[in-house]
Formats: sequence, C-alpha cells, structure tokens
Amino acid sequence: MKKVLNYCKHLMLTAAIALTVFTVGKTGVKAADVQMGNLNIGEEKIIELVGDNNFYFNFTTPSSGSFKVSVALIGKRNITTGQTFESGYTYVKLNSNYRDIWSEFTWMDHGIYTSPEFSLGGGKNVTLRINDQINDFGYTYRILIENVRYSNFEKEVNNSASSATKLKNNKSVTGISNKDNYDWFVFKAPSTGKYKFTAVNTDAEDGGYFYCVGYKTKNKVDYGKNQYIWQGRGWTKINTVKLKKGKKYYIRISDPSREGIHYQVKVKKIK
Repeated sequence: MKKVLNYCKHLMLTAAIALTVFTVGKTGVKAADVQMGNLNIGEEKIIELVGDNNFYFNFTTPSSGSFKVSVALIGKRNITTGQTFESGYTYVKLNSNYRDIWSEFTWMDHGIYTSPEFSLGGGKNVTLRINDQINDFGYTYRILIENVRYSNFEKEVNNSASSATKLKNNKSVTGISNKDNYDWFVFKAPSTGKYKFTAVNTDAEDGGYFYCVGYKTKNKVDYGKNQYIWQGRGWTKINTVKLKKGKKYYIRISDPSREGIHYQVKVKKIK
C-alpha cells in the first residue's frame, strides 16, 4: 500500500512540474512590436505582414474635416510551403493619445472593415495596430485612410468654451461627436432679439444619441436647457433665449452613445 501511495505522489509531482514548465514557456513568449512606417491620407496601401509580431503604423490626422480607416484582410499563406487559405482573421486597433478609439476582429472572407469617423483636429498622431497573426504565415492587407470633408464643419479643436466654434444666425454647423470629447459652440448676437437654438442627429440609421446642453456663460450651465438628441427624431429645441446685441450663448455637445455620431447645430432669430 505504501508503494502505491509513493507512486501516486511521484506521478502528481511529475505532472505538476510538466504543467509549470509548459506555463512558464507559454507566458514567457512575447511578440515584438514592429513599426511599419507611416500611412498617408488618401493613399491605399497593400502590404503583407509575416509572423506573429504586433505590427503598427502611424499617420497624422488631416487639417480639416474627419477621417476614417478601412482595413481588409485579403490574403493568408504559409510562407514555407506557399499554400494559400480562404479563411483567417486578425485583430486591428486604432489608438490616439494613448486611448483606444476603435477595434475589430477582421475576417478574411468578410470584406472591408471601416471605422467610425473621428474629428480630432489636424496634426494629431494616430496608431493603427495589427495583432493576433500566427507565426510562419503571411497576411496581406488593404489599408486606406480617408479624409471626409463637409461644408461649414466644426472647427477643431473646440473642446472648451474658450475654443468654441462660432455659430451664425440661420446657418447650421455640421459636427461629429466622439466619446471622451466635448464639442463647444458659441453664438454672439448680432442684434438684440429672441434666438432659438436647435440640434439634430443626422445619422440615417444605426440609432444612437448624444447630449446637448446650453450655457449662459463659459462656466454657467443654463439649467433645464439640455436634451438627449436621438437619431430619427428631427430637430430638437435646446432653448429660446432673449439676447442683447453682443451677448454670447454657448452650446456643448458630448456623451455620444457610440463613436462617430453626426449632428448639426443651428441658431435662428425668431423675433
């Protein structure tokens, strides 16, 4: 009986050592970060990435309008045998200022994956990362970064009252609401009168909302003059207020339910 117990203990100890060796070996392997250079706005890039490294590209945001990134996994092959495959996936991620702003698992037979639009202001550095590749395989991607332009678009960076985009009477301004970002607007009354401030969610599908609130001054909220602006509900009144000539009124947009919600803001003199 004693021999049987000793044998069982020996088996358990052997299994524990094997498990420890396997675990240490697995966690000790770390893929390298490989910089693949810069991407240019409007230029389509087709590139093959080989191995299980964490590849990344950098690009600079355009000076006006918004941008969006499209990535398609269009090929996979065994770099030793040359065998090609019709399926496979990897993981892509966009990061700006140390914040992840978009990520997707990209499947080879699912076509093009396109990010939401982002309005971050010109000259910002953004990183596109591609991970989860398998060693000994080559993956081919088609990558495109597009600059989307609008007439009368918000002036970035407008994330504070001091840098607010100016509103003009009876002229709407287009903007894009992204998470962890404020869009500020300011109207300076050209003449004394009553002015109506409205906002609309212009996305035609996919639902969603953003939050809009009025400010009497840069630091004073106009309590009760706030609304969640939902897709499909048309223009929504934020406030009707009497302003003396030269008096300012502020609108702040924030907290979208998802990245890249399109909207318009408008002020109109009604009396």
